[in-house]
Amino acid sequence: MIMIRASTQASYGHTPKWVRKPQPICAECLGRIKTLPDQQLLTRSITAALKHTPTYCFEEIKSFIMDGGRRQILGLALAINGVLGTIMICALPAWKVFINTVYHHGIYGACYGLWKICTIYTTGKMECVEYEVFAPLVDDTMKAIRALVIIAILSGIFGILLGVAGNKRINFMLDDGQKRKVGFASGVVFIIAGFLVFIPVCWMANIIIRDSYELRNHGSDASIKLGASLYIGWFTTGFLFLGGGLLLYRQE
Repeated sequence: MIMIRASTQASYGHTPKWVRKPQPICAECLGRIKTLPDQQLLTRSITAALKHTPTYCFEEIKSFIMDGGRRQILGLALAINGVLGTIMICALPAWKVFINTVYHHGIYGACYGLWKICTIYTTGKMECVEYEVFAPLVDDTMKAIRALVIIAILSGIFGILLGVAGNKRINFMLDDGQKRKVGFASGVVFIIAGFLVFIPVCWMANIIIRDSYELRNHGSDASIKLGASLYIGWFTTGFLFLGGGLLLYRQE
């Protein structure tokens, strides 16, 4: 070790920065360390290291959320994902899944959406037909669910426009007070859109669970399950609520 330090100093003419000078240790502390068992010494070292470890990750996340402009961008991004999810559940024919345990005419089951019903065959082929062909299937409940989802989509699009206009990082408005009010209004619209998605999804889930119990009590060979659109709708509701909440939060 002495030879390495001497050669390093001779080659550079001074002690390099990466060579750390040893810190002096008092004789009393050194005696205490020597008397400790190896396991106890290791435990104390780990405890001291964890106690003095700075929580940089938590502080960075907190500073990111507390910043007004970044908070608005994060809330707007979550809300946009919620609006896209609402459009997806409106288009996908996967609200209710009907499965046959006994295949009749090669039909495995059917998927019901807001606008179409798709028949699934045992070969994997799928044929979709508009609800208007089967007029009795379009009842008042289906019409109400359609209306709520469409209003939710329109409300979400309107909330996105308000969120972009009221963002602090975008110079769409020069007055900061007007930006704050518009951003607050966008948060309110997103939360309303979240409720407009949550109500029809839970409504349809209640109908499916009720029909499933009725089929099971009658000993039917068919079963009804919740479709993928319902699960997407619940996640969409969470995105809209989180995005709207972040936009509603106002830092003084």
